[in-house]
Amino acid sequence: MNRPHRGAQRSFTLIELLVVIAIIAILAAMLLPALARAKEKARECQCLSNQRQLALALHMYADDSAGWFPLELTASNPHLGLCQRLLPYTTTRELFYCPSAHGVEAGANSTVFAGPPDSVINTDANWAQGRISYKYYSFTLQDPNLGLFPPRALTHSSDPRSWLLSSWFRRLCPVWPHMRPKADQGGGILVARLQR
Repeated sequence: MNRPHRGAQRSFTLIELLVVIAIIAILAAMLLPALARAKEKARECQCLSNQRQLALALHMYADDSAGWFPLELTASNPHLGLCQRLLPYTTTRELFYCPSAHGVEAGANSTVFAGPPDSVINTDANWAQGRISYKYYSFTLQDPNLGLFPPRALTHSSDPRSWLLSSWFRRLCPVWPHMRPKADQGGGILVARLQR
């Protein structure tokens, strides 16, 4: 008994396989930068959310402290007092660290740029020293009558220049978190303003 002869199954040639692989590679090359931008945008949103939650914690602290914010002697690190005072008003210490901090750690630790080297990533050692990823502006301009920098009060919220927090930056450092195009002076920063 003779069986009917089926046509031989057609297989891909080497050229066809190479063409398909090349098309996939081209599509991946077009897609990966868009995915990287989306991932950085998500980190930027997380950083902005951290600043908002820290600003709310600062406002709650001020409400419990007769309208005064905690005083830190400098806008830059360390902020050990701030960390100790705000932790009860926050859910986690992760709020004190920008998710993009790993990308700027080399610039922060460098001795090439103005200011002392700093570390801005979330480690136990940094937390114990009060080193965080944000700058905290806790004082007003120097009072000529008192000869010191008085702390900010909730009543200063009408001043549009009143920054409360900003993401980390360092003068003349070429890498800042959340850099913007055409930011030829180093980059863009996220800022939480003092508002009631």
